[in-house]
Amino acid sequence: MNLLQQAEVIYVYGIGASFIIAEDAAQKWLRLGKNIYAISDRHLLAAAMATKSENAVFWGI
Repeated sequence: MNLLQQAEVIYVYGIGASFIIAEDAAQKWLRLGKNIYAISDRHLLAAAMATKSENAVFWGI
């Protein structure tokens, strides 16, 4: 949990039903003011992660 709190940006990844959970988690963290993205396309995820901060966390569901 500490890792998520300290991260500059969080990427949540899920496919199918797991993506619904990823979106829900992202919405909750967004309400807390975190910079978080729920992404289901692995190519878009790779591009986003390659261009963002080194202080980023990947959260796979």
